[in-house]
Formats: sequence, C-alpha cells, structure tokens
Amino acid sequence: MGLATVDARDWFEVDGHYAPQMAEKRRLLAARRDEVFCVLPEAEAAAHELLGAVADWCVATFPDRFAREGDHVRCPDGRRVALTGMPPLEAAALLVQEDLCLMLPDAGGTPILIGACLCFPSRWRLAEKIGQPMLAIHAPVPGLNAKIGGTIDRFLAGLKAGNIYARTNWSLTTDPALFQPLALPHAPISAAEAGERIFYRVERQTLRRLSRSGAVLFGIRIHQHKLAALAALPAERRAFAETLAGLDPGLVEYKSMTAIKDAVLRYLAP
Repeated sequence: MGLATVDARDWFEVDGHYAPQMAEKRRLLAARRDEVFCVLPEAEAAAHELLGAVADWCVATFPDRFAREGDHVRCPDGRRVALTGMPPLEAAALLVQEDLCLMLPDAGGTPILIGACLCFPSRWRLAEKIGQPMLAIHAPVPGLNAKIGGTIDRFLAGLKAGNIYARTNWSLTTDPALFQPLALPHAPISAAEAGERIFYRVERQTLRRLSRSGAVLFGIRIHQHKLAALAALPAERRAFAETLAGLDPGLVEYKSMTAIKDAVLRYLAP
C-alpha cells in the first residue's frame, strides 16, 4: 500500500495554492454540487465530529493563518467559514485544500463510503462510488483487488484512532483542470511538446480514524505540475521514466496514458 505514518501537524497541507484551490471548490459546489458533494444519512455524527477535528487542527496548527471567531473560522484567504448552518462535511471541506471522503464500517465491519466532498477527482465519479465498499470502489483498477484488496480492508479495520497514515498516487494528463471526473482522450502530442503540455498529477492521500464515530477520513490533496518540472530533476527523471516504461499496459490504459506514454518516454530520455 506504500503507507507512511505522519505527524498530526501534517494531516493536511496549507500552501500558496490555498486561495485559488478554495475558490475552485466554492465554484464547483455552487455550479456542480450534485457531482461533487453527497452525504448519506448515516454520516451525520461522523461529519459533525470531522468538522470539529478539522477546525481544531486548522487553528492549532496554523494560528497565524486561521482564527476561531465565535461560530466561524477565519481562513488564510480572508473567508469566514460558518461552523453551523451548513452541512458539516461541506464546512470542513471549505477549510482545507483536501477533498474529504468519510467511510464508516457497516454491520459486518466493512468500511462503506458514506459521504464526500470530492471537487478534484482523478477520473472517478462520486455518484458511482457513494455507498460502496472499498473492493467495489477499486474494482476498475486492474489487478489492485487481487493483489492488495484484502490488505486494504484489514488495514482499515485495524486502523487506530489518533494514527495518521499517508501515501501517494500519480498519473499523467494533458488536462490542467483540478476537476477531472472522466478520462478524456488525449490529442496527438510530440515528445518536444510533452514538457509543457503534459502534467504530472499526484494525489497525497491520508487516512485517519475519528475516535467517537469510528469513521475513517480519507483525505485527497492534488498536486499538479508540468512534466518539465520533473524533467529538471535528473534522478527523479530517470526513476520516473523507468517506472513508466515498466508499468503494466492495463494500468497504463486505466490511467488514460496510452496515447501519451511514448511521447513522455522520449521526452524524458537522456
């Protein structure tokens, strides 16, 4: 699974992209709400607990950027997010750059996706995943369930409150948008164009169990850079080229990289 423990301070990330990413979240919640936000009734207690935890983290971790003002939290971009009067999962998502997905064990102990604010998906749609267990959510990923599906379920079942874990996932795309619910076909591209037209998209994923509700918060932070930025790092450039060259063709297709893989490899070649 490639998990690493992280300190509580690093649960979320707050950086120079905060203001534009939060503006994009607000735009999507207003214009495409049904696509980016869904909460099942059984998520109510977990969502309230999550909002309290996220608000406390913001103020405690970055007291110079966040401040609690009555029943609001003032954010680094000058907004004030109300802690009451809106769905608590939405309020929590309006405090941090991450997408927030809540999972709660069902009667049999299987974690189910019960709510999410998913404004920056990497080619998956919330409407198709809500109410589903991890095995169903990961079913389209070639070979994943067969290799580590059981491991993922056991990890989630044994996750202790207070521990935070992180991992990363990556893909390549010619689409600079943060909101990418569908895989779009790539136009033909040459190796010479790859550095500026192809983006290296990374998900930083975090997992943390909430102590009272027992729900697991799955956070997703998107980082996206032109391939040229990776090419400027010689060791990383070589390592990534080797990884891409050896990737299973089914996974390349799943990540919608078939049409651009060869151009990327030629661009990254020494």
